[in-house]
This record gives sequence, structure tokens and C-alpha cells, in this order.
Amino acid sequence: MSVSVQTLYTLFRTTARRYPERPALWSDGIFTPYGQLEAARARMHEAIRTYSEGKRCSIALISPKSTLAYAAILGILSSGNVYVPIAPGIPATRLEDVLELASVKIILVDISLLSQVKDSLGRKAGDYTIVAIQDAAESTGPECRDSPASLRRPRITTATEIEVDEVLLSSTAYIMFTSGSTGTPKGVPVTHRSVITMLNDLAPILRIESTDRFTHYADLCFDFSIGEIFLCWKAGACLFVPSKLDRIDPLAFVSRHELTVWCSVPSLAMHVQKSRTSNSTLSSLRVSIFCGEALSRDLAEYWQRLSPEAVVYNLYGPTEAAVFSTYFRFLPGESDMPDPIPIGSPLPNVLIRLEAEDCSSEASELLLAGPQVFDGYLIKQKSSVEKRLESSESMYWYQTGDQVRNDNKYGLLFLGRRDRQIKLRGYRVELQDIESSLRQVAGGWAAVVAVKDERHVPIYLTGIVSSSSPGNDELFRYCRDVLPEYMVPKYFLRVDELPLNSNGKTDYNKLTEMVKVSQQLLTGNYKRVNNEQ
Repeated sequence: MSVSVQTLYTLFRTTARRYPERPALWSDGIFTPYGQLEAARARMHEAIRTYSEGKRCSIALISPKSTLAYAAILGILSSGNVYVPIAPGIPATRLEDVLELASVKIILVDISLLSQVKDSLGRKAGDYTIVAIQDAAESTGPECRDSPASLRRPRITTATEIEVDEVLLSSTAYIMFTSGSTGTPKGVPVTHRSVITMLNDLAPILRIESTDRFTHYADLCFDFSIGEIFLCWKAGACLFVPSKLDRIDPLAFVSRHELTVWCSVPSLAMHVQKSRTSNSTLSSLRVSIFCGEALSRDLAEYWQRLSPEAVVYNLYGPTEAAVFSTYFRFLPGESDMPDPIPIGSPLPNVLIRLEAEDCSSEASELLLAGPQVFDGYLIKQKSSVEKRLESSESMYWYQTGDQVRNDNKYGLLFLGRRDRQIKLRGYRVELQDIESSLRQVAGGWAAVVAVKDERHVPIYLTGIVSSSSPGNDELFRYCRDVLPEYMVPKYFLRVDELPLNSNGKTDYNKLTEMVKVSQQLLTGNYKRVNNEQ
């Protein structure tokens, strides 16, 4: 592998040197050329070296999408440190868990979120070096203006005297946190080698060009964002950051900027389908990439009609295998096309293995191995690592928990999960994680089920608690204090006791039916339900 693509930063640097005047980013109505973003990166790199005293560590970034946020990402990577994205507004207890598990020493935080972060950490704020990042031109106080992390409007230049630290391929590039079944988030460390392998293998398949314009809907704390950002920058294309209004009306966003590459979870495409009021098409799109959830056949066919010139890809991959592991190009007009759309074939350096629980079952668990697969979680209970990583023939196989079947024509078909993990708006959610938190306030027991639409896609969560549990306001307040927004149940259903199956375990199928009945009886308001009914 050539030196120019050894790490995520050097991948970007190669592009910046080749296309210094080309736009790398569009955000808040402003284009930032590659050369200008590289100059901003260099100053951020210098600031990080100052605060870290030259020592490598994990650095958290808490910021909305902005030019400074992307400069910070690149600065963290170029200085040999580990990038740890954290969602703004994360509950205090979860923030503490993430910082501890990732061994974070420095927190880069957007100036608008500084007070919020310090309040969330309380007395523990003193355990970290917290650095506010802000454009110096907008600074109003000496603390921000004099801070090395405050960046002046950079001149357009490709020259930098900042030394780029030597970073090994085996070094951790970033840590993403996912929902954990024990109630504590799990950290997934991903190396430069893992993600560079994925990018090098996927780029020739997607055929991204330097003239392309990418949508960038994924949150920075969602690993899909890594794929969006660096697939775009590897090709010298431009990343378009949608505003709040653009998120509401994606069709107008694509049309106004003549975007050519669409990236999103299927849920966003479903929003487009439901809210579309005209027969106009997205004629500028030439590539559409879906990942993070099962893609229904109906939605894929709709999207193909909406963007007739686009090639539609369904990508699959867990965070533990560097974002994308398999791919499938949708073939419109195929009468026997499976539903949901297949996840297809593994990328060239991804090894797959199918393991069935018994010979009579057509469903097998998908296991992954190869240079894209991680080495283990950052968690408090190490037993969970052993459940997910299996050593065989001097190789680690990651047990995805996804049930698949191999089809001779279409490749891998996704059949569902072995456990109670779901994908909600692209985020991976362990329902046991929510139940663990809910039990702390509900008293005794609690259960959570996902309500699905007609395509069997989870759309919201319902918590089931005992009739004697605290009121809904208290339940909502507690959940919002300890869980990310997307994991907070939308409704609560009160029952006398949890239904049990023949094995004496909670009968989640029965609970799901009870939730459906309650929803039909009272739209938006659940009443007490007796299990005998």
C-alpha cells in the first residue's frame, strides 16, 4: 500500500495536494476548498499538540457539523491521536461512560456547547482538558480569542510547516460507541488499516468521481459518516452538509445543489416517499447509497423511479467491520428480486462464514473476518467480547448476530436478527440496554418493544412497565436523562404482569401484539391492559 493512503489523514492530504482549489465542503452556505481545509487542519494539529504535550491519546469531539469540526477531525487524525465523536446533548451519565471507556484526555467542544458539557460533567470536568473551538473572527472574549484551538479564517494555501506525526496502520483511528445489552455503551476501536482497506475496496465499485457532490446526512457519531466523508474526499469530491431545513426537505436540497451522490439510511428515503407532493425527479443523482437498515424492495423501486439515472447500492456492515462489508447493486425489473433487497457480496478483503444452529434451518448467522474486523470492544464486562469474537485458524471471526441465507443469484439475503438488537433510524439499539435503564425508575421489571411499519421497519419504541410504576412524566424525564434521544421510548404501556412463553421467559411476541391492540384502541394514549384479555 502506498504511503499516500496509509491513514485517513494522508488519504485526505493526497487529495488536497492534487485539488487544492476544488471545494471539499459546503456548510452554512460557504464552500471550503481542499487547500483551505488543509490549512485549518494544520492549525488544529498544532493546537492539539500543544494541549496533549505531544503525547498520543483519545480526543473527544462534541460539535455540530461545521468547517471547524472537520478540521478538528483531520487534526486529531494527523497528530496520531484517536478520534472519538460524541453527540451534542448526550445524557450526562452516558457521557461519563463514553469518556471513561475511551480513556479520553482532551475534549474539543464547539463554543456553543461549552457550558452544557461542563455542566454535564460537573466536578469531573476537572479530570479533562476541555478546549473550546471557535472561529477567532467570531470570538467575543480573550479566553476564546487567545486559545490555540480558535482558528482565524485560513488563507487558501497548501503549504504547511506543521510536522505530521508518524501513524501506523495498526493504530486506532477512531472509536464509535454502540448500544450495549448491559445498559453501558460499547466502544468499537477501528484501525486505520481497517477503514483504509474498506475505502480502497469499495471505491472502484461505486466509481465516485472528483466532480461528484455528496449528501452528508449521517451524524458524526454514526459510523456511516466515516464512509460518507472519506469516500467523498478520497475521490476529491465535495461534501454537502444539510441545514435543518434541508433535512426536512431533502428533495429540494438535492435539486438546489444538483447533488450527484445520495447517502442515507432507508428511513430518510421513506420520509421522502411519504412527503413528496410533486412528480419531479432527482435527475442529478447518479449514485445512491443506502446502509444502516434493511432496504425494502418497494422503497428501492420507488427510489429508482425518483432518480432514473442513478445506480442504487445497498451496503451492509457492522461498526465492528469498518462501516461497509458487503454490497449489492439493485437491479430494477427483476421479477424475483427478494424483499428486503439482498446485502449481496462481500468486499474483496472481507471473509464470510455462515453458521446454522441446526441442519434443518435455512437461516445461518453471518460471521466476518479479515483486515476490516476489529480486535475487541472497550467495555467493562469482557465476557461480551468472547461472545462476539471467535478465534479459529489464527483468525478472529466476528459474530454479527445477523441471520442470512446465501442465494445463488443474489448473494447474501438478510433474514433478521438472532437477538433483540434493532436498527432505529440507522442507529444500532440493544433493547436490553433501554430495559436496564428503565428498570431503575420503574421499579422491579420493565420491557421494551419496537413498533414496526408495514415494511417491518422499526419506527418507534414502546416501554412496558408495571401498573404501579411512576407516572409517564417521571418515566420520560428519567429516560431522557440517561439515554440518547433515539433510544427514549415514545409511549409507555402499563400491564399487571409480563406475559411468559412456554419456557417461562418474557413473551415479547405477545407484548408486541398487546402494544398493537392498545395503539388501535387509543391513538397516542395507552390505557391499562390486562394480560388475560
